[in-house]
Amino acid sequence: MDRGAGRAVSAPRRLALLAAAIAAAAACTDLGPEGGPASIEFDSLPYPSVVLGDSLRTEDGVAAPLFAFVFDLRNRPLPDVEVRFTALDSGIEVEMDGFVEGETFGTSHIVAQVGQLQSIPTPVIVTRRPDQMHATVDTEIPVEYSPGEVVPSTELAVRVVHDTPPEPADTVVPGWIVRYEVVGQAPGDTVPGYLVNGSVRASADTTDASGLTSLRFRLNSATLPVVEDTVEVRATARHLGMPIAGSPVTFLLLIRPRPTS
Repeated sequence: MDRGAGRAVSAPRRLALLAAAIAAAAACTDLGPEGGPASIEFDSLPYPSVVLGDSLRTEDGVAAPLFAFVFDLRNRPLPDVEVRFTALDSGIEVEMDGFVEGETFGTSHIVAQVGQLQSIPTPVIVTRRPDQMHATVDTEIPVEYSPGEVVPSTELAVRVVHDTPPEPADTVVPGWIVRYEVVGQAPGDTVPGYLVNGSVRASADTTDASGLTSLRFRLNSATLPVVEDTVEVRATARHLGMPIAGSPVTFLLLIRPRPTS
């Protein structure tokens, strides 16, 4: 299978992942003699899903192998230990070089192994090719507030689908990342508000089993420079590094004072 250019994860990314894994090593499964492999950590994938008939890729569209961290009893990394990855389900195939291919729709699981050590199974969704994204709500959303009030908007919801029809349900694309951006705001800026997933600040969401994803905009009216404002939020989904049809979806948040009578 042609995986395209850039098969491997970059060295800087692996070093960053290794540093993060060392900090979290206490959460690994412990076993083994001192000086040898005692724990293995494998809890993340290049992407939450793989397209049927294709290789698992990063968000930029680059085919990427699996990677795990191995430690000794003192939580020291053992970078030269060979790790074997195994598929627990028939929906995917894990090749000897760590690349994953999607073979059957559904959720499959992968484990990393070193001798008798085995990681906790990590899920990966085999999904359809994402061809289009569309909003499932009105893209002009009123947000009314009283002075000094913090107000969440209604959901900024989009659906990712295979081909063009949004129905029937078997055309939807689960496990796909959609990124949201407040246009004109620098990262970390809270004026006049920010995006949340539930109560947690967020900039992306992953489509559910129905292909749906959503965030909300949380308005902090105390920071508004004017009585009325319009905030633009864009939702973007990509495949092979390029925006899919219908992406980005633009939402306009119409910020208005709440009527007093």
